[in-house]
Amino acid sequence: MRRLSRNLPVIAAALATVFTGCQGTAGPTGDARALLRAAIEAHGGRDRLARFDDFRIVADVQFKGAARMRRTLDYAGADHWAMQLDGPGGRAYRMWIDGVHCWQETRHRVEPCPAGAEENALMGVEDNAWVLRRIDERAVQPADAVRDGPRLLPAIRAADLVLVFDAESHRLVQVRRGEGINVLSDFRNVEGAWIAARRVLTLAGKPDLEETLTEILPGGGDTDALRVPASPADGTVIEGMDAERTLAWMEVDDPVADASGAVQRLDAFVRRHGRNPTCSDGLIWITPDSDGKPSARWRLGVGVEVGAPLASVEEGGLHLDTWPATRVLGIFHRGDIHGVAAQRARLEQVLQTRGHTPAPGTPLQITASRDVLDQPPDQWMLLVSSAVR
Repeated sequence: MRRLSRNLPVIAAALATVFTGCQGTAGPTGDARALLRAAIEAHGGRDRLARFDDFRIVADVQFKGAARMRRTLDYAGADHWAMQLDGPGGRAYRMWIDGVHCWQETRHRVEPCPAGAEENALMGVEDNAWVLRRIDERAVQPADAVRDGPRLLPAIRAADLVLVFDAESHRLVQVRRGEGINVLSDFRNVEGAWIAARRVLTLAGKPDLEETLTEILPGGGDTDALRVPASPADGTVIEGMDAERTLAWMEVDDPVADASGAVQRLDAFVRRHGRNPTCSDGLIWITPDSDGKPSARWRLGVGVEVGAPLASVEEGGLHLDTWPATRVLGIFHRGDIHGVAAQRARLEQVLQTRGHTPAPGTPLQITASRDVLDQPPDQWMLLVSSAVR
């Protein structure tokens, strides 16, 4: 789950850890090429690792010691892979890498990834033994040893990765990239290759994510999962589950004119409660008929990063609530948000065609990327949806 700093969670990718190692002072550790070769052999050799040029893994993930999700990674090369996160109630996030292009899907919106998303998602891809055989040994360099309690672990540098090995087994036990440290353990023999089934990640020294692989399928990449869906156009209809989410929200008089100031207040409110806002949920408006009661005011909300459950809070008109997973049907609409009421008739027509009825007392929900605040209001791409039963 990404933060406003544009770091992915995805990703993708954050972990709670017991590792407290620091850079050692023993200096560069031996012949970098020899260390890489020894590690490849310790993990089964090049031929067996080559089976992971195409693979699928499924993992149970725990974010920040609390929120639990399932991560699925389908891989067909460093420049062709897809990742999906499923949370309570359904799919929460998807990402695709295809060559130099990166796309993401959040709340049924498919759009180009923001800056930094692909780079941070790599923390969840370049994190196991399969990365070893793809490294050009001519380019590796010695790195400082890494202290793990009383032991100094040998390490090498490959581009922006630092790979750390067990001094006795020669297996890969850490992958470091920027402020992220992956600690690998629970090695399992998968068709002759030794793969770490447990990964613990810290970011900037803070616990972020624990991951346990439940399925490891070399040669099992799903070609359908790797296919990037089309970006929505005006009039595109979607139907699916909105996963559970925590939101900070407040009432506003004008959904456009008041949006920027409201988002700043909501972001600060979230941080005061020890969390970060997340870009992945975008912005959420509720029309002025919330809870089935006529109202002159809109509600505007922002998403909150995953973590331990938060109690509902209200402070000076600012609210923090968790919304349950809900089945929705929606229509994408390009235009000014003030005109979305006209989409209600279109939604009702589609609902009837599909045999649905709106949930009682349900207002319209409008979602959009945060980027719309930098665009002319008549060019906003909005998803206008309603809860259905």
